[in-house]
Amino acid sequence: YIDTLYEMTGSKNEGEYIIICKDSAERIWDFSSAFLGNFVNEGRVVISMAKDVTERKKTEEELKVKMNELIGAYKQLERYAFDNKELKQFTYISSHQLQQPLRTITNFVQILEEDYHDVFDAEAISHLHTIKESAKRMDELILALSDYSRLGLSKKLQTVDCGKIVSDVITDLDSIVK
Repeated sequence: YIDTLYEMTGSKNEGEYIIICKDSAERIWDFSSAFLGNFVNEGRVVISMAKDVTERKKTEEELKVKMNELIGAYKQLERYAFDNKELKQFTYISSHQLQQPLRTITNFVQILEEDYHDVFDAEAISHLHTIKESAKRMDELILALSDYSRLGLSKKLQTVDCGKIVSDVITDLDSIVK
């Protein structure tokens, strides 16, 4: 075998070979040999080394799988970061774009109150007041949305008055219920 091996490959041979054991288990062996030369009285001298690298190969494959999973997770995080950036930008632009029509509504309500206060009855004045309060509440919501989009990772928790939130919701729904 060795004579044939060296005639085919030259002075060195190395590589990995799959060996099937008696129990049919496959093992991977790293094989390396070198031809040192022909010595007159000794014949051919060859140094060979073989090492079972099955566990190392299995670990390398597991590492490749884990690395691919990490790369996939990293790419997903990059997509989330990009989406989050776009969402923040959308929220910022939307909040600023919503404030202008809201200012127009508030200004026209104020003009109606000032110019037609004497003409309107109590019910019309109540409706104008509801419109003005709803516009004020919408302005607060827009500002809160804008603030929330800028929070990022530096969130600070604080105590809120739940009674005020409930009161605001009741006020908002009051005009619908009537």
